[in-house]
Amino acid sequence: MGRKKKPVEQEITVRQDVVTSGAVGQSFDLMLRFTDSALQPELYMDELVKLIIEGLMDQYGTIVVKVNWFADGLQVIVPEKLPAQDFLNAQEGHSEAATGT
Repeated sequence: MGRKKKPVEQEITVRQDVVTSGAVGQSFDLMLRFTDSALQPELYMDELVKLIIEGLMDQYGTIVVKVNWFADGLQVIVPEKLPAQDFLNAQEGHSEAATGT
């Protein structure tokens, strides 16, 4: 019988900038907005991304889109109200209700 190895504890340090004011709206492909009151996050996507995802779903049925939280370029904006009311409309965002977990 083999011996079980004890897991090695590793310390991970994560630096994340959270923008609380003065956020500059930039174009986006895919954006999620999380709120305490919602069971699912709101999903906004560029029209081209929407067409690509719909085409992939037509061909494969189910697809998975993975987002790397720790990748360079991730921007977290708080509070809930976005910097400019027309931020989403100006970026050709498209709102879709989340349908899964």
